[in-house]
Amino acid sequence: MKITLCSLGIFFGVGSALGQTLFEQNFSSGSTLSTYFNASNPTAAQFNGIAVTGSSTTVSINNEALMFARNNGNAGYFVRSTDFSPVPQVVLLKFDLNISGNSSAATNVAVFQVGSGFSVNSNTEANAAVHSRLAINFTATSGTFTLRDIGGSANSSNLSGTQTIRWYINNSGSTMNYTGPDLTVYSLANDTAQVWAGTSRVFTSIGATTATQTMSDMKFVFSAGTGNITLDDFSVTAIPEPSSFAAFAALGMLGFCATRRRR
Repeated sequence: MKITLCSLGIFFGVGSALGQTLFEQNFSSGSTLSTYFNASNPTAAQFNGIAVTGSSTTVSINNEALMFARNNGNAGYFVRSTDFSPVPQVVLLKFDLNISGNSSAATNVAVFQVGSGFSVNSNTEANAAVHSRLAINFTATSGTFTLRDIGGSANSSNLSGTQTIRWYINNSGSTMNYTGPDLTVYSLANDTAQVWAGTSRVFTSIGATTATQTMSDMKFVFSAGTGNITLDDFSVTAIPEPSSFAAFAALGMLGFCATRRRR
């Protein structure tokens, strides 16, 4: 049993180390919004734009998180249009999501998009520019929401409180494996996505919007309903393709663990 536990630790350690973080932001560098975006030359912790289109929607840094508040008008958005480097073929978008102040049910109030050639404005991108997309629905109960597979017209079960969302997307050309937050290995078909809320897998196969698109840009637009959407701990990580090197490295470390335990 002790060898097994050691083996698991090495296996997941290797998987984590091989992933490359392309973007990461936890909104802890102060309350000045402009700290978190740069229109022309953003760092790996900055968007190209974070803004609203009018006074019925506001955006602010609130308790070290990005908060959009919409009162049934205008829109709020963020965009990363400077390409991720390198452009990932398999990617994990991870963020904390909290909804508050909603009192009426509304569908597709906000949309996340991943694709290429995105513009820095409040318009959702045309489907031809989007590889994958995911929406938020408000329910009539304050603080309760669902996630939505737009193309499949399917909703998750009700969610509430702060949820850690993990959105795995595969554009590699073949089926890939990844380790979920429950430490189980899952298969992800080409040009599909799977979505987790905490340790629950809420979507097992969301088809790509445009399978021929790449995944270099991301966008979020909040343009319907009344309520607050708070986002935090946002990261974009490239998940590496399996390789014989990684497999042999893991096996070698397992052997090392077993040897050390026998001593």
